[in-house]
Formats: sequence, C-alpha cells, structure tokens
Amino acid sequence: MNCQMECLYETLFVGRTKFSMENSSFRSAASLLALAMLLYGNKLLVSASSISATSSYQSVRDLDQYGNAVQLKHAQAAADTQGNLVVILDRNSSHWVVSIDAAFGRRKNQRMAPKLVHFLYTPQDNHYEAIICSGIQADASWLTRQLQMYIKNRWERYSQYHGTGTAQAIAQYKRAFWGYDVDDMYQGPAYTATEDRWSRPLGIRTAVLSQFSPRLQVVEPSGVVHRVQSLACLGKNGVQIQTALETRLQNMQKAVDSDTVVVCDDEELQRAIVEVLSSTLGCSPSDVQIHVVSPDGVQQLTVKGGSSR
Repeated sequence: MNCQMECLYETLFVGRTKFSMENSSFRSAASLLALAMLLYGNKLLVSASSISATSSYQSVRDLDQYGNAVQLKHAQAAADTQGNLVVILDRNSSHWVVSIDAAFGRRKNQRMAPKLVHFLYTPQDNHYEAIICSGIQADASWLTRQLQMYIKNRWERYSQYHGTGTAQAIAQYKRAFWGYDVDDMYQGPAYTATEDRWSRPLGIRTAVLSQFSPRLQVVEPSGVVHRVQSLACLGKNGVQIQTALETRLQNMQKAVDSDTVVVCDDEELQRAIVEVLSSTLGCSPSDVQIHVVSPDGVQQLTVKGGSSR
C-alpha cells in the first residue's frame, strides 16, 4: 500500500505524467489529492494491524496452565450460561421436562425461548426418542438437523429408528465440528501451527431422551457421554438446581424395607420441584412449566399454585 502511494506521489509531483503540471491551481489540487491518498493508505494499514492484533484466533489445541483445553472451557461456559434452565427427570414410562417461563427475568429486548423438545422421529409404536439442547441456539439448530438426517438414513438402511447409537452419533458430530482427530490427539503450543483449521466446539450440552435403555444421557461439548440415572439439569443455574433437587429427592424417598424404596408420587414430586425452583431462583409457581414427554407426544401438566397453558 505504501509503495503504491509513493509511486502516485512521485507521478504527481516529480512530473512522471503526460499531463501538464504548469497550472498552479491544478498542482495544488493534485498535491492535496496525493496527500489525502497517502494519509488514507496509512490509516488502512493501521486499521488492518489493529484488527489482526485484537482478533487473534485461539487454537482448539491450546491448553491453559492446568492442562485444560481453552476452547472447550469456552464452549462449556456458553452451554451453561447462554441456555435457559431445563430440568429433566426420568419418570416411569415418560420424561418430565421442567422449565421456567420465558418471561421470567427476561429483558424486553430478549427473544422468546425456543422450542425445548425436538423429536428425532414421530412418536409411534409406543416408543420415542428426542433431544434437548442448552446453549447457543444456532449450534443446537445445526445439530438437530444433522441428527434428523442421521435418523432418516438409519431408517432407510436398517428399517428401525431406535437404538443405542444416538448419543454416540451426537458425540461424533460434536467432535467432527471442532476438528477432533482420534488419530492425532496431541495438544499444546507445538501442535497449533500448520494444521489449525480455525474450528471451534459446539457451545451446547445435549440431553437424549429415549423410551429404551439408556433412557437419559447427556453429551458434553467435548463429546463425552454421561449416562444419567434419573435427573439432569441443563442451562443457567443447572448445577445449583441439580444439587438442591437431588438432596430434596433423597430426603423424600421412603424406605419400606432394606431392599425396597418407594419414590414420591407425581403430586409430591411436582411440589418439590416448584419449591426448589422458587427458593433458589425466586420465581413464583406460575413461572414453572412442566411438560411430560411420552409416546403420546408432549403434554403440559397443571402446576399446583400456578397456571396451565
């Protein structure tokens, strides 16, 4: 850029042009034009250097001082802070999906909460399979489309929908998105140069709800799959709510004898959920929404002390 400006300056001032420069007014105008172009060129160079300095990319292989992947930490933080709170309970032959009304604590310029439950195929034959994502919604939409295509291809090839591979398929999609190579898993400053593809992990956590065992699984942004016993909390305040709910549910279990445990009924469970959410988040019972996911689809329960929509 500087070389081009200097050549133009020499052309206008030294006389390397076929046009006459004897006219004083023309020389003045040409001088101002050349000076303006030189200043503009320098401004572009300064802007480009400042952009490159502030927008440096951090490799997916970079590790922090404790040996943790920096990009995965960012993705996990996005999944935990950007997503609305969702509580999922494995309940007999169905799943309870508990959420907070989108209007609670929402600023006026915030968008409404997106659809929570995405069926990977239409519930039929007394079984279903669905996913719930928390985090960056654009990432969740991309993953949902990939999984729906995966289920379609699985049906066309094997003539069945259900199976144990959905969580593993999610893990593979997440790892493929951020360029995870099982044959080259080395990380650190020595492995970030030439092969870096400017990739990033998906900023979402994904829960897989299934009529078949395993009935509830959670897939982390890294692709790690957790098989959950009966309770999973996603989104903002998820860790805090899960700890409080687990403690509350353990206290509610009634030991009939040394081998048998009777879990609370639906009304007791609903009351416990509402009380924990209200005491922890400060919401009212009317802000709590409970949906039941079953082979019949998604149905909303009437929350005691709240309202049903």
